[in-house]
Amino acid sequence: MLWPVLLWILGLFLVAWVFYNAWENINMPAGTSSTGRRLRALSGDRVRSLGELLIANWLFKRKIPFAYDKAVSFSLREPPLRPDFLLDDRHCFIEFLGKEADRAARDQKEKLYSEKGWKVVWVTPEDLDRLNEVLSPLTSQPAGV
Repeated sequence: MLWPVLLWILGLFLVAWVFYNAWENINMPAGTSSTGRRLRALSGDRVRSLGELLIANWLFKRKIPFAYDKAVSFSLREPPLRPDFLLDDRHCFIEFLGKEADRAARDQKEKLYSEKGWKVVWVTPEDLDRLNEVLSPLTSQPAGV
C-alpha cells in the first residue's frame, strides 16, 4: 500500500515543478529569464528568449553557421557590439527585437552596421511565424564563395 502513496506524492511534485517553471517564464519580460540564458537551441547554444530559440533552430536546421551573442569589434576606438546572431561568412547580423524594442537603439545599430558594410536582418515577434519568408535570403551562398 505504500507504493501508490509514493507514486501519488511523486506525481504531485512533478506537476508542481512543471507549473512553477512555466509560471516563472510567463512572467518574464520579452527576451529575458530569471537566470539569463535558459533555453537550449539545437546547436547547443543557450539563448535568452523563445524568439532567439526559434531563430537559432532555423539557422541550425539549414546548416547556416552562426555565432550567438558574440562581441564584434570594428575598431579599437569603438566599443564592441553584441548582435544576437553573427553570420560571419555572409557579412550579416540577425537582431531579434522583443516587445519593448528601443527604436533609437535600432536606428543607431542599423546605421553603424551599414557604415561597416554589414547587412542586418531585424526579426520581430510578429515575424516568428513566418521565419522562412523573413530569413530565406540568408539561405543563398555565403559572400565570397
